Amino acid sequence: MRTFGWVLLVLVVLMTVASLLNKQRWWVRMFDLPRAQGIVLGIVAIVLFGISGPLNGMEWSALGVLFICLVYQSHEYSPTHRFRQ
Repeated sequence: MRTFGWVLLVLVVLMTVASLLNKQRWWVRMFDLPRAQGIVLGIVAIVLFGISGPLNGMEWSALGVLFICLVYQSHEYSPTHRFRQ
């Protein structure tokens, strides 16, 4: 389960980083739209890490990075998002 959690974690982080790039290629821009799916995958990764046993320092750090990515991905769903544009 922990391996699947790592795969999901890396996928969500890569999706977030790719959406930050200022490239107009389709393989980079395709990560702009599935924000809700990325949030769900990130939550599943956190749950998998949580039920797989005690975590070491590297796993806590990776979960911190994942949390930051989830906060960034979810900013579009905040109630004040339309006022910030």
